[in-house]
Amino acid sequence: MPVHVQRGDIIVTTPTRLSLAIAITLAPLAVEAEELDPIVVTSAKTVETVNQSNASVTTFTREDIENSPANTLDELLIGIPGISVANSGGYGKQTSLFTRGTESNHTLVMVDGVRINTAQEGAGLIQHIPLSQVERVEVVRGPRSSLYGSDALGGVVQVFSRRPDVSFEGMTELTAGTEDTYGITQYLGGAQDGTRWDLTVSGLQTGGNDAQKGFEPDDDGFDNASINGGFESQVTDNAAVGARLYQSEGRYEFDQSSTMGADKSDFLQRTLQAYTDLQLSDRASLNLTLSEATERRRDYVDDQPQGKSTIGTQTKASATLDYVVLANMDAKLGFERTDDDYDQPTQQGAFGPTPAIDEERFNNAVFGQLLGGWKAFSYQLGLRHDNNEQFGEHTTGNAVIGYEITPAAKPYASYGTAFVTPTFVDLYFPGFSNPNLDPEQGETAEIGLKGSGDHWRYSIAAFYSEIEDLIVFPGSQPENVDSSYIRGGEASVAYDWNQWWFELAAGYTRAVNADSDEQLIRRPKWSGRASARYEISDVSLRADVRSQGHSHDTDFAAFQRVRMAGFAVTDLSASWKVRDGVELEAKARNVFDQEAETVFGYNDRGRLVTATIRFRY
Repeated sequence: MPVHVQRGDIIVTTPTRLSLAIAITLAPLAVEAEELDPIVVTSAKTVETVNQSNASVTTFTREDIENSPANTLDELLIGIPGISVANSGGYGKQTSLFTRGTESNHTLVMVDGVRINTAQEGAGLIQHIPLSQVERVEVVRGPRSSLYGSDALGGVVQVFSRRPDVSFEGMTELTAGTEDTYGITQYLGGAQDGTRWDLTVSGLQTGGNDAQKGFEPDDDGFDNASINGGFESQVTDNAAVGARLYQSEGRYEFDQSSTMGADKSDFLQRTLQAYTDLQLSDRASLNLTLSEATERRRDYVDDQPQGKSTIGTQTKASATLDYVVLANMDAKLGFERTDDDYDQPTQQGAFGPTPAIDEERFNNAVFGQLLGGWKAFSYQLGLRHDNNEQFGEHTTGNAVIGYEITPAAKPYASYGTAFVTPTFVDLYFPGFSNPNLDPEQGETAEIGLKGSGDHWRYSIAAFYSEIEDLIVFPGSQPENVDSSYIRGGEASVAYDWNQWWFELAAGYTRAVNADSDEQLIRRPKWSGRASARYEISDVSLRADVRSQGHSHDTDFAAFQRVRMAGFAVTDLSASWKVRDGVELEAKARNVFDQEAETVFGYNDRGRLVTATIRFRY
């Protein structure tokens, strides 16, 4: 009978006892003919298709990424219903991801099951995750704190690294483009006799564009070098072990007026994990994982370092038991221990030296989930209890039910609660903090309808959220407001017809501060994307139009609310399979060089044209 195997934060039902890292990369092969109903694992920590999942989910495979005009992870996410992205001046610069109108630190971001939202700044720094390292991406909208804890109030973005499914494979990729852009990626991997290994190294350099309007009219560049690798092995019939490393480091430039006098920063983003999967019986499996995420930054003025590096670290130990209760009912029970540390040495800022900060806290959590179905019904029930050293106890939960009338029509309804602890920066950063902040707490109700056929799929969802003690910046310091409410809707449809593929997606989000009745900053009410791809023989052509309505921001020089215009941007891409193992690719982002301001006073990335040659072997 099938048994359950788990790796990290994911569980998959499989007839073998291989580790999940092997199973998850083989899973897409089984559904290759079902491109319109892809696999997702993040919404319930269980392998299911998008149509089976009772959630608003978007996925990207490696093929989707290569066909997309996107050059970076945040560009890939732009245009997903309910998602908006705010960028502060170009590649590698601060980039905020807003899911369904919630704050940027309300979206949990994970790399291979390890969260990169450290307690230093809260938000997952997606601008530093190289797209060349990514095998697939899953985006789940709606609260998932009952599974993942703090930060998953708005949703979850999970990035999966490249994994091999043959005895040996490799790929070399060379890229060049405008704005002095150059990139290289080398990937090698293999899987044989229950053992799998992979290694990817990549580098990217771009001269960039001028980051901030009205200051230092120069190009602000970005350099990045990254490595991602791991191994897993089935050491016995009932035990698998594995380990992974992901590291991205580099430098990004900006204009000196924009941050305490510095004009560039070095950064490092790293995750480490070691895990073992134990098959206890035909019904029960146990996963043990130890992981660490590190975020490090060091500022410079005219190439002179400003003190030592600021470091945020999160270490987590977890144990998760998965048990098959019945043929159509699975139970999960887990424990997590998380330790956060924030170390900022004394630095010389524009207004004098800043005092050192050295803070830490821990969080213990237990969680459980029941997942199953009966006839056409499916359900997911989750409960989690967190005990935070600094902010006390919090209990979150979710309840989801769906009913498949036919594969073309599956309605569902869900309700979930979530909480987010204040970041160390919000609590302690000199001159711009508030040590009396309380955790944010939210609840969300959602109804939806989804379905798919031989050549099409669609999804529709409406949601309503309330957030108590929302942390906002009315001036130079953060504070809790009584509440905010968010209501909205999302819709997407995809159609595959002969050589043509079409997709339309749109979202409406009304995110309001209940105290002022004003739309929250940097959140447009309307956003959407239209995509079309044409394939003939070995050539693929694609065009995307992504748009958003006007939004508001704060002019921090005058502490006044300002309006930013909406925009529509056109992206193009083309690829040609020259022969087996050789591909040419061209991408043009923002073809018409349309101004697309998402952070007040900062320039968008503008037009970027790149060409890539790719060798597979």
